[in-house]
Amino acid sequence: MISTDLCEQVYITFPKAWWKAKGDTTYPGYTNWLPPKYAQTTNAHAWPQEAYDLAAFPDPHSHPTLLLYLYGDCSEYIATVAYRMPKEDQYSLLNAFFKPYYSLLPHYDEDSEECVPLAFLATSWRFDEFSGNGSYCNFQIGIDQADKHVQALQAGLPEKGLWFAGEHTAPLEEMGTATGAYLSGERVAKQIIDKYLL
Repeated sequence: MISTDLCEQVYITFPKAWWKAKGDTTYPGYTNWLPPKYAQTTNAHAWPQEAYDLAAFPDPHSHPTLLLYLYGDCSEYIATVAYRMPKEDQYSLLNAFFKPYYSLLPHYDEDSEECVPLAFLATSWRFDEFSGNGSYCNFQIGIDQADKHVQALQAGLPEKGLWFAGEHTAPLEEMGTATGAYLSGERVAKQIIDKYLL
């Protein structure tokens, strides 16, 4: 059976995308710090971190922002901080937690104001009943015929007027994404129209 995990996101906005020096195309737009050992005081569990570069978008959509995608125990920790701690206290804790990672990006300068975050935005979807509590589907190690589970969800029970939409019923390559949720909604809408209106 497909199980669910909980995901959260953290956005770190800077005055400028300093990791992309003018003319430098070496930063790929995605970074993954696999179980980091160098942030023991803030990340003693060595939870992996991954960042997406939102400055990589073409204008006018480019932003000097890093998006960190969190899951598992790390997402629980950060979401709990974001949910329970007053906004004015979040900055220092989040900066202490994420600085060991963003400071490793190209062109980081400890003394430059451009390298100091303007703001952090951490989600706390796991505490929001209207956002599915931050859950998404994933395939557990050892699952057998996962594609059949997805196909059963995609099929729904139209004879009983029951259809399923959401990232968990998306095409396999789009599962776990907002795009997948949208595509599945379109599919279900077409199925309902075909059944009742055509």
